[in-house]
Amino acid sequence: MLLDMYVDDLIVIGCNQGEVDAFKEEMKRSFKMSDLGCLSYYLGIKVKRQPGRIMLSQAAYAAKLLEKAGMTNCNTVQDPMENCPKLIGYMSRFMANSTTEHLSAVKHILWYRAGTLHYGLSYPKGKGGHSIGQLHCAAFFERLWDFQGQNITDPSMDPEFAESLKAQCPRDNPLLFKVADSTNATFDAAYYLDLLIKKGLMDSYLALMSDPLGVEYAIKAVQDPYSFLFEFGMAMIKMGNIPASDLHGWRKICVVIEPCNF
Repeated sequence: MLLDMYVDDLIVIGCNQGEVDAFKEEMKRSFKMSDLGCLSYYLGIKVKRQPGRIMLSQAAYAAKLLEKAGMTNCNTVQDPMENCPKLIGYMSRFMANSTTEHLSAVKHILWYRAGTLHYGLSYPKGKGGHSIGQLHCAAFFERLWDFQGQNITDPSMDPEFAESLKAQCPRDNPLLFKVADSTNATFDAAYYLDLLIKKGLMDSYLALMSDPLGVEYAIKAVQDPYSFLFEFGMAMIKMGNIPASDLHGWRKICVVIEPCNF
């Protein structure tokens, strides 16, 4: 269980609902406090729960900054940095003794923020992407047979693809297997192409495609498959550098989120 406190606000995060509830009851007995329910807004960050994911956004906070600076309807730019990115990294050091150069850089950042108010962070529920291997039909059973408890197929799924899946994953046998993407035995970027043509399987895939950055990355991977392979390789190198002594970096059992004890 994780706790985060700022002045008189307290966030409780945990994987075991029973433990979270017990902790909150203990806190209520020891202190005068109120349970405001699921987190919705904290330190300028809006938390929005959607099917299959949680979204974090600072759109309202950024809009207030723009209004305060008199830049609500300002022009926008695509790059958050000017030609001197080092200046941006040290911007906060010059708050007490800023120059016109610093102020110009801050204005550039606000131009960029004005054009990206809708950006945020998306945390999909469940597993991530699968570019090779197989999945249990149970992993996407609800999307196929009982979307949102309505006894229908997820309308965002390609209709012909859905009918093909139903033949491979009948309602009465969710333990059968389905290949993860259209090139099951090959490690490649075909997974991203499947997402773009509405042939993704799991809820987390759907969440990825509802995120503008996710769509942007999928298009990039399809247009330049070698970039996907390169970035994947670099990610594996970074993961390989996590020390075995780091309990938060290794898992003995992949589906267990809590740190493992070695």
